[in-house]
Amino acid sequence: QASQHTLSMAAPSLPPIAQMMDLILGHYRTAAISTAARLRLADHLATGPKTAAELASLSSTNPDSISRLARALASINVFAVEGDRFSLTPLGETIRVNVPGSMGHVAALMTDPVHWGGWSVFLDTVSAGNAQVKKVLGGDVWEFYKKHPEHELGFSNAMSSVSNIAIPAVLAGFDFSSSRTIVDVGGAHGALVASVLKEHKTPKGIVFDQPAVAAEAPKTIRSNFPADVTDRLSWVAGDFFAVGTIPVGDTYLLKHILHDWDDEHSIRILKAIRASMQPDSKLLIVELALPEQPAPSPAFWMDLNMMALVNGRERTASQYEALLQQAGLKTASFKAEPTSPVGLLVAVPV
Repeated sequence: QASQHTLSMAAPSLPPIAQMMDLILGHYRTAAISTAARLRLADHLATGPKTAAELASLSSTNPDSISRLARALASINVFAVEGDRFSLTPLGETIRVNVPGSMGHVAALMTDPVHWGGWSVFLDTVSAGNAQVKKVLGGDVWEFYKKHPEHELGFSNAMSSVSNIAIPAVLAGFDFSSSRTIVDVGGAHGALVASVLKEHKTPKGIVFDQPAVAAEAPKTIRSNFPADVTDRLSWVAGDFFAVGTIPVGDTYLLKHILHDWDDEHSIRILKAIRASMQPDSKLLIVELALPEQPAPSPAFWMDLNMMALVNGRERTASQYEALLQQAGLKTASFKAEPTSPVGLLVAVPV
């Protein structure tokens, strides 16, 4: 009989001490899932059930260690086990790579030196009031990634996975039918605006990002989108803090940018966009939204992650409105579900 046991995440039916023990052990689960993702165990199981020895051979690891790891993951329904053979569950399917909705690269990222290291000095961060990750990295996050391209690649892959999750919500939640020129500020490779152009055949798109990104991005996007999309897409290099450098458009996209920055820098970004907007332009901000009051939401934990790594933060709708007001903007609409990884805020000039 395949294991169907799932360890409760602090199930309310447990006594408080057992609930707290379950919560305390959370980072063990994170490390185990991340390791399985790095070893591509779910991908190896996608072709059928396998023994620990077979998985160890495929992943160049120790059979006993793999058996213990796989059994632990079976206890939380990531894998299933029958006899000495492990198989993939629907939950485990999500950490395969290169499949729709994959969280494999995101899981792998959680134990890279930046994320694991940043949380190892979280007490220092809370005490100091700013990120202390430099104590373990020798510099800030972005400096580390520049010096370690193998980890930068892992970060980029994870961010692409997050974007792939966000894109359907953006396409469903915002009306692009009247857009003529869409400017994706800090748009990296341009997957978001390219996806919009694929659905809407008349707008043109501009991806605005740092020179190094703008130079490399076209090759990536042209390998993933047809010519009728890429022919309407261009890249402009510049600094999104600098007024007068962001291209003019009627629709602006700002996805997962503001949460990297404190209020002062976020206002500078918004002011730079506002300076390029026309009276009828709209700005779509795509971010996690903190509930106004504590409630189950990934936003609270991502907020702490931003604190630990980059001095950024997630924000409530009212906190975003306060930023917008200081940049000459106001909220036109706001959509967010507490358990969704995507919130959509539409801002317009005051």
